[in-house]
Amino acid sequence: MKAKKTKKSVIKQFQMKDNTYSVVIVKNDKDDPLEPLMYFISTLQDKTQILDGYRIRWQIKICFKHLKTNGFHLEDLNFSKDSKICLMVALVVMAYVLSIQLGGTPQGLENKVEKKKIYRNKPSRLAISYFRQGLSIIKAKIWSLRMFISVLNDIFQNAD
Repeated sequence: MKAKKTKKSVIKQFQMKDNTYSVVIVKNDKDDPLEPLMYFISTLQDKTQILDGYRIRWQIKICFKHLKTNGFHLEDLNFSKDSKICLMVALVVMAYVLSIQLGGTPQGLENKVEKKKIYRNKPSRLAISYFRQGLSIIKAKIWSLRMFISVLNDIFQNAD
């Protein structure tokens, strides 16, 4: 069992109950002294696929965090009928996508100074996410379902 090394990560395979697993160890980009390394375990054999898969999984986790507690507070609605839950989730997911889309447009950035967090050994990132910028636009423009539909019509008419 030889470990394959690249500049910032190591992958090693092992067997357990007739299955082959891979462990990928990567340096934590956040330079966190409490967690200097990140560990990923997968049944995939390719390091790039494993890291890309976890990166996508992390984006999905952030989406659900915004939907549940960090933006739309979906859990606080306490719906009991499945049809109402499905409709509300569909509307909130649409609002989430619009928040990200609007936050990254010139309209989302026109009144904001694009503040960035600067890191020593990696690329800078926005201090205020596109989601937060877009959500503030949506909150400022939409006070009812009728206004929401009107804003959607404006967006889709201008998309052509």
